[in-house]
Amino acid sequence: PESYTALKEDDSDTGGVDDRLQFDWGRIAEGVYELNVPRGWRARVGAPENAAGSAADSVSPLQDDLHIDLSPTTGYAYGVVTDAANGQPLEGVSVNVNGVNAETDASGRYVARGFSARTIRRTGENFTRRNRTQITTAEAGATATARDFSFAANRPLRHDFAIDKAVITVVSGRVTMSGTGDGVSGVEILFDGAAPLNAREYRHPTNRFRTVKRLLTGSDGSYTAHIVATGGVVSVTAVRRGMFFTPAEHTVTAAENANISGINFTAIDNVSVSGRVVDSDGATAVSGVKVKATPTSGASAAVDSAFSSATGHYTLSLPYGQYDVAASRSGYTFTPASQSINVPGTSTIEPFEVATVDRANATLSSLNLSGVTLCRTASCPSSARGFRTGHFDYTATVGNSTTMTTVSAMASVDGAGVSIFPADADSFEPGHQVALEMGDNTIEVTVTALDGTEQMYTVIVDRRNESTTITGTITDVVSGNGVGSVSIRVAGNGAYVINASHLVGGQRAVRTAGDGTYELVVESTGGEIHVIPVSSSRSFTPASATVTATANSTISAIDFTSAQHGTIMGTVTDGTNPIEGATVTATNGGSTRSATTSRQGTFTITRVPSGTVTITAAKTGYMFPSQNVHLGPGGTASIGTIMGSASTDASLSSVTVNGDAVEAGTDGNYSTEVANDVMMATIVATPTDNGDNGAQVAYSGTDADDMTDGHQVALNVGDNETTVTVTAADGTTTKDYMVTVTRMSSMDVSLSSLTVNGDAVEADMDGNYSLDVTNDVAMATIVATAADADATVEYSGTDADDMMDGHQVALIAGTPSATTVTVMASDGTSSAMHTVTITRAVANVTLSAMPNPVDEGGMATITGTVDVAQTADFTVTVAVDAGTLSTNADLTFAAGMTSSSGEVTVTAANDDVRNSDPTSTVTPIEITGTSSDGTMMVAGVTLAVTDDELVASAPRNLMVEPGDGTATVTWTAPSSIGTAAITQYDWEATATGQATQRGSDDNLTDGLSATVASLANGVEYTFSVHAVSSLGDGEAAMTMIKAQPTVDVIFIGSGPLAEAGSDSVRVRASLSSTSSEDVTVTVMVDDPALAQVYDADLVIPAGVQTVDTDSAFVVAIDNVVDSEADNTVTISATADNATVPETGESLEVTITDDDTVPGAPGTLVFSSVSATGFTVEWTSPSAPGTSAITHYQIRVKDNADGAFDADDDGLWMTVTGGAGARTHAITGLTASTTYNLQVRAVSDAGDGAAQSGQQTTPTS
Repeated sequence: PESYTALKEDDSDTGGVDDRLQFDWGRIAEGVYELNVPRGWRARVGAPENAAGSAADSVSPLQDDLHIDLSPTTGYAYGVVTDAANGQPLEGVSVNVNGVNAETDASGRYVARGFSARTIRRTGENFTRRNRTQITTAEAGATATARDFSFAANRPLRHDFAIDKAVITVVSGRVTMSGTGDGVSGVEILFDGAAPLNAREYRHPTNRFRTVKRLLTGSDGSYTAHIVATGGVVSVTAVRRGMFFTPAEHTVTAAENANISGINFTAIDNVSVSGRVVDSDGATAVSGVKVKATPTSGASAAVDSAFSSATGHYTLSLPYGQYDVAASRSGYTFTPASQSINVPGTSTIEPFEVATVDRANATLSSLNLSGVTLCRTASCPSSARGFRTGHFDYTATVGNSTTMTTVSAMASVDGAGVSIFPADADSFEPGHQVALEMGDNTIEVTVTALDGTEQMYTVIVDRRNESTTITGTITDVVSGNGVGSVSIRVAGNGAYVINASHLVGGQRAVRTAGDGTYELVVESTGGEIHVIPVSSSRSFTPASATVTATANSTISAIDFTSAQHGTIMGTVTDGTNPIEGATVTATNGGSTRSATTSRQGTFTITRVPSGTVTITAAKTGYMFPSQNVHLGPGGTASIGTIMGSASTDASLSSVTVNGDAVEAGTDGNYSTEVANDVMMATIVATPTDNGDNGAQVAYSGTDADDMTDGHQVALNVGDNETTVTVTAADGTTTKDYMVTVTRMSSMDVSLSSLTVNGDAVEADMDGNYSLDVTNDVAMATIVATAADADATVEYSGTDADDMMDGHQVALIAGTPSATTVTVMASDGTSSAMHTVTITRAVANVTLSAMPNPVDEGGMATITGTVDVAQTADFTVTVAVDAGTLSTNADLTFAAGMTSSSGEVTVTAANDDVRNSDPTSTVTPIEITGTSSDGTMMVAGVTLAVTDDELVASAPRNLMVEPGDGTATVTWTAPSSIGTAAITQYDWEATATGQATQRGSDDNLTDGLSATVASLANGVEYTFSVHAVSSLGDGEAAMTMIKAQPTVDVIFIGSGPLAEAGSDSVRVRASLSSTSSEDVTVTVMVDDPALAQVYDADLVIPAGVQTVDTDSAFVVAIDNVVDSEADNTVTISATADNATVPETGESLEVTITDDDTVPGAPGTLVFSSVSATGFTVEWTSPSAPGTSAITHYQIRVKDNADGAFDADDDGLWMTVTGGAGARTHAITGLTASTTYNLQVRAVSDAGDGAAQSGQQTTPTS
């Protein structure tokens, strides 16, 4: 392939379009070539007067006479813009010709080239105009002027405009620097907060793809602005970063053609105010804290904020004014909460210190993935992009070329832990690297708060497949021009547009450029995808194109032709009058568009695809013919009048019975069956031509419920017929339809209810019934009700009382009574049997004995009760298995009574022998009974018999005192000594692996105790003791005892101990004997503020008596304060598993004080003495003491009130300024008065000695 250029180039703006240019083909090989021309031009073979075909066909250099016609396909417009008021040319007027921008020169001339035809819609018109050239002129402050003309692609067109020039006001001034008067450049001048008409375009400060109009002062600080002459008041302000201006605002009146000068400003540099943010220790820097200054007063004051750096420092740039300054950071509070400052006057702000830290804060202050945009929603609009502290789940999509991302995360609270999963993929690179695989990659960032609370942030990064590039062009089928702003989307399994610019129906898409070209970058799925152009006003051929998305390939020439949708107009009448509200539908293939006629019967259907369109109309009560119309691309077709006539349609579109649709039979009638329980049918017949003017429906027979929609028919069993008559809209045509509703006979054999003696009984799963009744119910009345009122009910057995309703059944106690209930359905065939079982309870007799229990030889009376009074007398015969029963053994129950009469007694035997278990009873007596009525149940009673020979209860109040190898136990006598006197107490002590120790105590007058010897130290023994009498051993009482050795505390050294000195008292310990468990001796002091114990716990292991190498140390503490006298502390000890004697095991040690307070300050010197005050000065004490002086205090007293004493301690005042402040002004005094003064220094050691002085105020 080679490129050839015409020998002569046409460089004239308005030259002829058919200039003959020669081509030198040179010497090239024979063959067929394709001729390509620049975009915007069209090439055809042949001279202009007879050119035909396309140069994209074939051309050959061997043709004898080859002519190629080259014609522009884009427009060319030029002209002059003048002032309509005076005809003078206007410079700088913006002219837009079909999207191509131009600007008039000094002579008012403009030229616009290379634009395409446009389809427009004029204001007030409801149709579009194709192939138009629209020219719009605009001057800042003036109303825009727009005109349109026919588009011409083969000749330049001249269009001149006379416009109404803007009426302006000129405002000028200068901005100078305060103090020097030098001009300040680069200051932006705003009018009512906006740029003036003559503002220039500058690159946007934060968006390099945008520009912004601004008017800036020149190098000498001057400016001239043009604003619209509104006649109103306009605010003029000046803005430049780091400065403020005085005055803050000018106001001018924008009068017509006014020239306002001297609108000057003085610039003043902002004041730099700095500070620091530190931790609660007052020193450690805290970074990332936002410090914000908010104005509280001052015309020039403005908000500013800054973040603290790694060193905790920040700097604010503030105009003059008063401010509240506050610090903030997530998870922290600061003290002070805010500070008030004056600017100028404040250059340094007191530090903000951390007051509290949210230890449970487990959030991030920042999260960033390199090369990844975080999305907070699935659709990811710009408003939902980026990290937010309180949002924890993110998604992201990256191209196939992104194989690695660096994750950066910072916790909101310093010290909180941050971990990232997966692990760092490349430890040699800075940051945390995460390799991205194809598909979804889950990245988890976990924050662990200071208190252990955890919070996880999750990012799912979708790395897309490799890409395929698809290109093509969409051209208009009529003009052949490219069609811009068409959306191109894709469909197919996994189809995804990587370079999408917008969404169409929720799917990613790109748009064609102005020349109709597009470029799609899609994922390489390896399969077929469909490229689909989308436009609401155009159709495309083909509707879609199928390509195979092969990885890293480019597919070109996926082209489409496009036809502009058109408009169809017309009128609908009934032959005389227009028809309003008819729906007219235009159908072309799969596209359907419709419109509703107006009051005049007119309609306009827009956006109809070109081609053969079928037009139909519909309205209730009318019939309309359909017709076809041919609609050209972008054209408008008028189909004239659609004539409608009254409908003869008497058909039914639907019939429902009780809401259920019923289908017509072959004879056109309708029939349906309903269940027997359906007593009413609602018939609704809807005509096909339904509506206010449509067909009407009438029903035969009387409506059983005319308050309900439809026709109500009361149903009998069998067929129920209703005639439905439909009268068509023409009022003449009618047709009858028979609707037959057949109500079925019932086969229902169920019972709706069953009662026994009036109480409802529920059926079980088998449909049977069962009921238990009390003993007093001797007769049951069964009433069974069938669910179907036409069904019959029969009962088995003889009715015990046929004079009563229902079926009467006599009941026998304890014997179930079964009755069969048979239900015969109304169809005479179906039946079912239900069994009703009623069980009458037996009577229950309960025996009781009083008293119960009884002592040996005692007597109890037996009585009985029955739970239901009987209708006849009966008796219960009592029997016993031990003891002696009285002569009468029968309990008699009279009819209607529930308690027995007659007395039956039983006497227990007495064996005169104590039982082996003092707490048990003698073998009880079982008392039973037999009823004269064999159906009754008799519940017997057990009569307990207690032994009347009692031993003592357990001793009480056991107390243990451990000793070395011994333990002493004391107790008090039992609460009950039994029926015989206590003679002694026996005891024993037992432990596993140890010898049992036993003994007795018969000294019953001098206190009850036992000393158990020969015990192993540290071993727990079980000690039990019981009283002994002639009847035997009483109940035992138990406790645990343990012998413990005695601790000998040994003090090495006795003091005194100097504060913070190196001297100490050592303490050791030994035991009186070894123990089987470890002994811990704890050394302590009574005043921890004066002395401290190191290694306070001395552990003596089991089996060891003395540990010489283990010692505790007591040393004195420097308490800083001058105590003015020595102090003493007492060293003592306690022990676990051993006994420390109460006396002889403590040591009192003297603590010598090493702190001294300051001496008295130097002599008081008075100056500036007046009738109402004076100033006093002094020098530092010659003896400052052992601690640094922190500040001074002063007190003043009228000499007439006497010398200072203890009651005057409340007069001391602190001198502000710390240790360096040694002067103080005293005001508010009385003339001719003598005052006593005292000054003293204060340190951490205490208040120093006072220096006294006296001064008299003069008379005046």
